[in-house]
Amino acid sequence: IQSIRDVPLPLTDENGLFGTETANKIEVEYAYELDYSTSGDPQSIISDLELAMNEEVIPSLMASSNSSVVGVSSIPEDKILGLPCRPQTPGTLCTVVEGSMTMYLEEGTMSGEEGVLALETIQLGMDTDAFIL
Repeated sequence: IQSIRDVPLPLTDENGLFGTETANKIEVEYAYELDYSTSGDPQSIISDLELAMNEEVIPSLMASSNSSVVGVSSIPEDKILGLPCRPQTPGTLCTVVEGSMTMYLEEGTMSGEEGVLALETIQLGMDTDAFIL
């Protein structure tokens, strides 16, 4: 298993922003289940996981020729909901997390396509275990 810290990430600022922040933005929300070891801190895992998700989503959004996305941020931070779930790995704990990210669009544009693409990319990453830390 490769740690997210071993993977080169796009240049983001201290707030997890890649690109440019604009007033024209879309917040993408989703939920996921997080398996973690009994000695692990789920909040610190979530921080690394947000970076990993950005690493998957940013290239997809920027590669689209008709994308109006000029920036992506992991803010607002993902929140542990405290709801139980069934761990996928024996000997681990599981919690439900409310995830979100913000996409900044060129001024004067508005499209839901970028949000759909972001969600599809995150779902694909979850389905293929791309975010195992």
